[in-house]
Amino acid sequence: LNPKSISSFKSRWGREIRGYLNFEELLKNESIDVVSICSSTASHAGLLIEAFEKDGLKVIICDKPLVETLSEIELVNKITKQHPEKSLVVNYSRRYDPSFKIVEGILQKNELGRPLRFSATFTKGLYHNGCHMFELLARLFGKLRDLTVLEVSILGVVNIGLRFATKEPVTMRKKEQKKKRRSCTE
Repeated sequence: LNPKSISSFKSRWGREIRGYLNFEELLKNESIDVVSICSSTASHAGLLIEAFEKDGLKVIICDKPLVETLSEIELVNKITKQHPEKSLVVNYSRRYDPSFKIVEGILQKNELGRPLRFSATFTKGLYHNGCHMFELLARLFGKLRDLTVLEVSILGVVNIGLRFATKEPVTMRKKEQKKKRRSCTE
Protein backbone atom coordinates (compact mmCIF):
# COMPACT_ATOMS: atom_id res chain seq x y z
CA LEU A 1 0.00 0.00 0.00
CA ASN A 2 1.00 3.55 -0.64
CA PRO A 3 1.10 5.95 2.37
CA LYS A 4 0.10 8.82 0.02
CA SER A 5 -3.05 6.92 -0.99
CA ILE A 6 -4.00 6.45 2.66
CA SER A 7 -3.41 10.15 3.34
CA SER A 8 -5.47 11.16 0.31
CA PHE A 9 -8.30 8.84 1.37
CA LYS A 10 -8.30 10.27 4.90
CA SER A 11 -8.30 13.84 3.55
CA ARG A 12 -11.41 13.09 1.55
CA TRP A 13 -13.32 10.83 3.94
CA GLY A 14 -12.14 11.87 7.42
CA ARG A 15 -8.88 12.34 9.29
CA GLU A 16 -10.16 10.17 12.17
CA ILE A 17 -10.04 7.09 9.93
CA ARG A 18 -7.16 4.79 10.83
CA GLY A 19 -5.07 3.63 7.88
CA TYR A 20 -2.82 0.61 7.69
CA LEU A 21 0.03 -0.30 5.39
CA ASN A 22 -0.57 -4.04 5.72
CA PHE A 23 -3.43 -6.44 6.35
CA GLU A 24 -1.76 -8.13 9.32
CA GLU A 25 -1.54 -4.80 11.18
CA LEU A 26 -5.21 -4.06 10.45
CA LEU A 27 -6.33 -7.46 11.78
CA LYS A 28 -4.13 -7.12 14.86
CA ASN A 29 -5.37 -3.65 15.84
CA GLU A 30 -9.05 -3.64 14.91
CA SER A 31 -12.16 -5.48 16.02
CA ILE A 32 -13.75 -6.49 12.72
CA ASP A 33 -16.94 -8.40 11.89
CA VAL A 34 -16.66 -8.28 8.09
CA VAL A 35 -13.65 -7.87 5.82
CA SER A 36 -13.63 -7.42 2.04
CA ILE A 37 -10.54 -8.54 0.13
CA CYS A 38 -10.29 -6.48 -3.06
CA SER A 39 -6.62 -6.86 -3.90
CA SER A 40 -4.77 -8.58 -6.72
CA THR A 41 -5.66 -12.23 -7.20
CA ALA A 42 -2.07 -13.24 -6.41
CA SER A 43 -2.51 -11.96 -2.83
CA HIS A 44 -5.90 -13.56 -2.12
CA ALA A 45 -4.80 -16.92 -0.68
CA GLY A 46 -2.49 -15.41 1.93
CA LEU A 47 -5.01 -12.73 2.93
CA LEU A 48 -7.81 -15.30 3.16
CA ILE A 49 -5.75 -17.46 5.50
CA GLU A 50 -4.94 -14.44 7.70
CA ALA A 51 -8.60 -13.43 7.77
CA PHE A 52 -9.79 -16.93 8.72
CA GLU A 53 -7.31 -17.00 11.60
CA LYS A 54 -8.59 -13.65 13.01
CA ASP A 55 -10.72 -14.18 16.13
CA GLY A 56 -14.13 -12.56 16.03
CA LEU A 57 -14.25 -12.09 12.27
CA LYS A 58 -17.57 -13.45 10.98
CA VAL A 59 -17.73 -12.79 7.24
CA ILE A 60 -14.97 -12.66 4.61
CA ILE A 61 -15.88 -11.26 1.20
CA CYS A 62 -13.30 -11.86 -1.52
CA ASP A 63 -13.22 -10.54 -5.05
CA LYS A 64 -13.10 -13.04 -7.89
CA PRO A 65 -11.19 -14.96 -9.04
CA LEU A 66 -10.85 -16.36 -5.55
CA VAL A 67 -7.29 -17.69 -6.03
CA GLU A 68 -4.84 -18.44 -8.83
CA THR A 69 -3.96 -22.11 -8.44
CA LEU A 70 -5.45 -25.47 -7.55
CA SER A 71 -3.11 -25.80 -4.55
CA GLU A 72 -4.33 -22.41 -3.26
CA ILE A 73 -7.99 -23.42 -3.55
CA GLU A 74 -7.20 -26.66 -1.69
CA LEU A 75 -5.57 -24.58 1.07
CA VAL A 76 -8.56 -22.23 1.25
CA ASN A 77 -10.96 -25.22 1.36
CA LYS A 78 -8.97 -26.69 4.24
CA ILE A 79 -9.02 -23.49 6.29
CA THR A 80 -12.75 -22.90 5.69
CA LYS A 81 -13.44 -26.35 7.12
CA GLN A 82 -11.30 -25.50 10.16
CA HIS A 83 -13.43 -22.37 10.76
CA PRO A 84 -17.09 -23.29 10.13
CA GLU A 85 -18.18 -20.30 12.24
CA LYS A 86 -17.00 -17.96 9.48
CA SER A 87 -18.65 -17.33 6.12
CA LEU A 88 -16.71 -16.88 2.89
CA VAL A 89 -18.49 -15.01 0.10
CA VAL A 90 -16.99 -14.71 -3.39
CA ASN A 91 -17.98 -11.36 -4.88
CA TYR A 92 -19.87 -12.44 -7.99
CA SER A 93 -21.72 -9.14 -8.21
CA ARG A 94 -23.58 -10.02 -11.38
CA ARG A 95 -25.75 -12.51 -9.49
CA TYR A 96 -27.59 -9.46 -8.09
CA ASP A 97 -28.19 -7.87 -11.49
CA PRO A 98 -31.95 -7.22 -11.87
CA SER A 99 -32.07 -8.75 -15.36
CA PHE A 100 -30.48 -11.97 -14.10
CA LYS A 101 -32.92 -12.12 -11.18
CA ILE A 102 -35.81 -11.94 -13.69
CA VAL A 103 -34.38 -14.82 -15.76
CA GLU A 104 -33.70 -16.84 -12.60
CA GLY A 105 -37.32 -16.36 -11.47
CA ILE A 106 -38.70 -17.39 -14.86
CA LEU A 107 -36.57 -20.56 -14.89
CA GLN A 108 -37.41 -21.47 -11.29
CA LYS A 109 -41.14 -21.15 -12.02
CA ASN A 110 -40.70 -23.20 -15.21
CA GLU A 111 -42.66 -20.52 -17.10
CA LEU A 112 -40.98 -21.32 -20.42
CA GLY A 113 -40.48 -25.05 -20.02
CA ARG A 114 -37.21 -26.95 -19.67
CA PRO A 115 -34.13 -25.06 -20.93
CA LEU A 116 -32.60 -26.89 -23.88
CA ARG A 117 -29.67 -24.66 -24.74
CA PHE A 118 -27.88 -21.61 -23.46
CA SER A 119 -25.57 -19.39 -25.46
CA ALA A 120 -23.35 -16.70 -23.98
CA THR A 121 -20.67 -14.39 -25.29
CA PHE A 122 -18.05 -12.83 -23.05
CA THR A 123 -14.79 -10.97 -23.50
CA LYS A 124 -11.62 -10.42 -21.47
CA GLY A 125 -11.02 -14.10 -20.85
CA LEU A 126 -12.44 -17.00 -18.96
CA TYR A 127 -10.45 -16.24 -15.82
CA HIS A 128 -11.86 -12.78 -15.11
CA ASN A 129 -15.17 -12.41 -16.96
CA GLY A 130 -16.07 -15.93 -18.05
CA CYS A 131 -16.10 -17.05 -14.41
CA HIS A 132 -19.15 -14.81 -13.87
CA MET A 133 -20.97 -16.80 -16.52
CA PHE A 134 -20.01 -20.13 -14.94
CA GLU A 135 -21.25 -18.90 -11.56
CA LEU A 136 -24.56 -17.74 -13.03
CA LEU A 137 -25.04 -20.99 -14.94
CA ALA A 138 -24.32 -23.03 -11.82
CA ARG A 139 -27.00 -21.04 -9.96
CA LEU A 140 -29.47 -21.77 -12.75
CA PHE A 141 -28.58 -25.37 -13.64
CA GLY A 142 -26.70 -26.85 -10.66
CA LYS A 143 -23.12 -27.83 -9.98
CA LEU A 144 -20.80 -27.99 -13.02
CA ARG A 145 -19.91 -31.62 -13.76
CA ASP A 146 -17.65 -31.26 -16.78
CA LEU A 147 -16.47 -28.86 -19.45
CA THR A 148 -15.43 -29.65 -23.01
CA VAL A 149 -13.94 -27.35 -25.63
CA LEU A 150 -16.05 -28.18 -28.66
CA GLU A 151 -14.44 -25.91 -31.24
CA VAL A 152 -11.98 -23.07 -31.67
CA SER A 153 -12.59 -21.16 -34.87
CA ILE A 154 -10.00 -19.35 -36.95
CA LEU A 155 -11.62 -16.07 -35.76
CA GLY A 156 -10.95 -16.89 -32.12
CA VAL A 157 -14.46 -18.01 -31.19
CA VAL A 158 -14.35 -20.78 -28.59
CA ASN A 159 -17.38 -23.06 -28.21
CA ILE A 160 -17.50 -24.75 -24.82
CA GLY A 161 -19.82 -27.60 -23.87
CA LEU A 162 -20.84 -27.79 -20.22
CA ARG A 163 -22.68 -30.46 -18.27
CA PHE A 164 -24.33 -29.61 -14.96
CA ALA A 165 -25.84 -31.68 -12.15
CA THR A 166 -29.22 -31.29 -13.87
CA LYS A 167 -27.73 -33.24 -16.81
CA GLU A 168 -28.73 -30.49 -19.24
CA PRO A 169 -26.03 -29.63 -21.80
CA VAL A 170 -25.08 -25.97 -22.13
CA THR A 171 -22.97 -24.33 -24.84
CA MET A 172 -20.94 -21.14 -24.43
CA ARG A 173 -19.12 -19.07 -27.03
CA LYS A 174 -16.16 -16.88 -26.22
CA LYS A 175 -15.15 -14.38 -28.84
CA GLU A 176 -11.59 -13.16 -28.50
CA GLN A 177 -11.07 -9.42 -28.64
CA LYS A 178 -9.03 -8.34 -31.62
CA LYS A 179 -5.91 -6.46 -30.68
CA LYS A 180 -5.58 -2.99 -32.12
CA ARG A 181 -2.83 -2.81 -34.69
CA ARG A 182 -0.29 -0.11 -34.10
CA SER A 183 1.55 1.68 -36.80
CA CYS A 184 5.23 2.45 -36.52
CA THR A 185 4.33 6.15 -36.16
CA GLU A 186 2.38 5.66 -32.89
